[in-house]
Amino acid sequence: MTTEVSREYNSGDGFLEGIPPEGILFQQIMYTNELVWYGRCDRQRIENWLANFQGEVAERTLERRLALWLLANFVYYNQDEVRHLCRVVYLRFLHRVIVGGAGITPGSPMDERSLIAETMFCHLGRTSESGEMVSYFFRQENGLPTERFFRNPEELDDSVRRIVFVDDVALTGEQAALYLRHAITQRGDREVFLLTFIATEDAKDLLAKGKIEVISPIILDDRSHCFDKVSGTFVDCRSQMDVCKRMASHYGAKLRPKSPLGYKDCGYAFGFFYNTPDNSLPIFWCGEQGWQPVMRRYDKKYGRQIKGAFRGHEPYI
Repeated sequence: MTTEVSREYNSGDGFLEGIPPEGILFQQIMYTNELVWYGRCDRQRIENWLANFQGEVAERTLERRLALWLLANFVYYNQDEVRHLCRVVYLRFLHRVIVGGAGITPGSPMDERSLIAETMFCHLGRTSESGEMVSYFFRQENGLPTERFFRNPEELDDSVRRIVFVDDVALTGEQAALYLRHAITQRGDREVFLLTFIATEDAKDLLAKGKIEVISPIILDDRSHCFDKVSGTFVDCRSQMDVCKRMASHYGAKLRPKSPLGYKDCGYAFGFFYNTPDNSLPIFWCGEQGWQPVMRRYDKKYGRQIKGAFRGHEPYI
């Protein structure tokens, strides 16, 4: 049932403060789809997604328009951009170590080759998760030899002065801290770094408590939260943010009752060509309970979650 608040808005293709008409939004999104999303979201896929919004918070035409506005503000990192970020974060790591003197023996050469000879890299997380894919691109783009990558800190000898983990995001830092617990206990006097494409100050602070330094070219702040008072999504249309948040929260609660705006209610609107973080709005990525996603997320499946014909065979999967 449409709430009272919807009557305060003109939801047609006419004036809606700061938000273009639906036709213009579709035009912008289709242009982005062609140039950046590489055809991932054709018009039919978007229409299927828009059909989820049934006018339960505001008029359906308004909900469609607000949903399109959120999608137009979705930041998508395609494969070319991911490879570029691999190069950027690597250069920042080199700069940090050389200029900061991290683990450098006084009087020793500071060229890249000798530095890498004292460094070992590893993807963050389990095998087959996003960290492994990122590590693959990271090694390729920076011309690193495969023998500089490891799986277990216990394998490292005394020649290794620094351990570097690679992943795509560190937003709360909680998952990274969980994965890195074992590495911390095995580190000895080595320095430990986490290289990510995107991070937050909260994640950096949390990991710093374990003496893990996060290096990231993109640091998110409150402007990256869709519905924060300083949100960059609603700079020119603040009056529309409240009803849009109600809509995202309402439908998000059906999909993720404990976190309707994404994990920890971060309310982000970004994703990668290979997956969308669960910190982004569930209305973008959830594919459960009949919801049609537009930027699908592939959740991590662990043994206890396996169903059907494979149940009981988890150890072999």
